[in-house]
Amino acid sequence: QVSFPYYYREKTRLYGMDQPFLKGTWKRQGVFIGETVKNRFEPAHAFFMAADCARKAELDDAQLDAFLHGQELAYPMEKGYVQVTWHGQPMGFAKSTGKVLKNKLPKGLRLLAGSHVRLPEAGSLTDGTVTERKENQEA
Repeated sequence: QVSFPYYYREKTRLYGMDQPFLKGTWKRQGVFIGETVKNRFEPAHAFFMAADCARKAELDDAQLDAFLHGQELAYPMEKGYVQVTWHGQPMGFAKSTGKVLKNKLPKGLRLLAGSHVRLPEAGSLTDGTVTERKENQEA
C-alpha cells in the first residue's frame, strides 16, 4: 500500500522517495526498497519498516521473542512476503510458505541466544511514557 512518486535505481538496488532525489554524491537518500538477486526481486527490511503493508502477520509476545531470535514460525496464511507486526508496530518481514513464516530479519538485528524480549510490566506505560520503578526513585 506504499507508493513512492520518485524512484532511483542504482545497478541492482531500488530506492523510493516522496520528493525528487538530489543530484550529487550522498550516503543515502530515500527508502531502500530492495534489490535484484539471481533474476528475482528481493525486498529490503527498510521497506517493510517504512511501509503500511496490506498483508500482515500479527505476533503475540512468545512469537515475537522467537521471531527476534531468527526462528521460523508456524503461522498459516497465503504465500508470499508479509510484514511482521507486534501490537500494530512493524518488526520486520517474513516469507510465508502457506504454513510457516520464514524469517527475513537481518542477522545483525537478531537477538543473541539466551537473551529474551523484556516487556514492560503491566501498568508501567502511561500515555506513551515509561514511569520509573520504585527502586530507581531514590534520590
